[in-house]
Amino acid sequence: MLPDRTADTLEAWLREHPGVEVVCRDGSATYAEAIRRALSNAVQVADLWHLWHNLCEATCSEVKAHSTCWAGVLEAPLDDGPRAQTALERWHPGP
Repeated sequence: MLPDRTADTLEAWLREHPGVEVVCRDGSATYAEAIRRALSNAVQVADLWHLWHNLCEATCSEVKAHSTCWAGVLEAPLDDGPRAQTALERWHPGP
């Protein structure tokens, strides 16, 4: 466990462990840069939690954006945000 979450601390720890070949991390660009500086040949991979979290967020966003397409059939509440309007226009263009 590192004492803090700074890129400098991560970079220092990685330099002390030059045998690291694969680093599993979140989407932090700062951490990506620290890893690249300390271990330029290490492979960086996304961790499973962040992959699932990002997939769920994107899926929810798309479902909400298309809610105007199916809300009438299901008698569900509409999401009337800007993405919903563009989805409606894309899938049901006017005359």
